[in-house]
Amino acid sequence: MNDFEFSKSILEEFFSQRKIQKSLDIIFENDITGWEIWLQIEFATFLTIQYGDEIEWYREYEILTDGRKEKFRKKVSADFIFRRKGFKRNSYIVLEFKQNPSPRSCFSNMLKDVDKIEKVKVSDIDMRNFWVVGIHCKDKMTKAEIKKYIRDNCDLVSDEVYTKFIPNTNYAFTIF
Repeated sequence: MNDFEFSKSILEEFFSQRKIQKSLDIIFENDITGWEIWLQIEFATFLTIQYGDEIEWYREYEILTDGRKEKFRKKVSADFIFRRKGFKRNSYIVLEFKQNPSPRSCFSNMLKDVDKIEKVKVSDIDMRNFWVVGIHCKDKMTKAEIKKYIRDNCDLVSDEVYTKFIPNTNYAFTIF
């Protein structure tokens, strides 16, 4: 299983939890904003409980920026870096999370994270792969419209784009 499929399967498992679905339902029903940190803490807890023996992970991991690409900030924080145990040491998958009810706004914010991570100094961390994960309302666009919108508006290095409607909620997650 490649890194994209592995990351996607972890996210699918995470969002299939009834506890997460109930919380997302409450968030939607009450129009709660600013819940990205809650989501990251829940994801960290999930990784520890479900994959503690299989995955090494760090949250808000500071990475040096390349001074030729970024003049003002010396470091950026990645929401998550993780690696499967037994794989090359110090070689990590990087995940950035964004949430916004509007898919288009969510994707726009996700692209800002792509720009942020592209400024990382290559020698500071061995990034196996990097993806952004956006959580947005599903009733605004179909999966096909989401994929087309991302491909038309984002300069993707990879064709890997995946959207899954989160069961029992009004949300979907998209990873690219």
